[in-house]
Amino acid sequence: MGSSASWALRWKCRAPLLVMILIGGAILVAGLLGQVMAGVFGADLLAGVAILTSVFLGEWLAGVLVVLMLSGGRRSRPAR
Repeated sequence: MGSSASWALRWKCRAPLLVMILIGGAILVAGLLGQVMAGVFGADLLAGVAILTSVFLGEWLAGVLVVLMLSGGRRSRPAR
């Protein structure tokens, strides 16, 4: 395999991770920024930092796992 073929294969395998972290991570981090602006600080903020750090370091799988963890831990408000 040539270097261009291996490069294409690498990005082809990473594409789902990139889509998930960019879309899911952006939505979650935007929500966390809203909480910070409202003065609400919690453990979710640390998860947001972990998402941003994984993007900067290129650790896509770790970032997707944090996005999955953060999105799965959300509780919906009870209906009144």
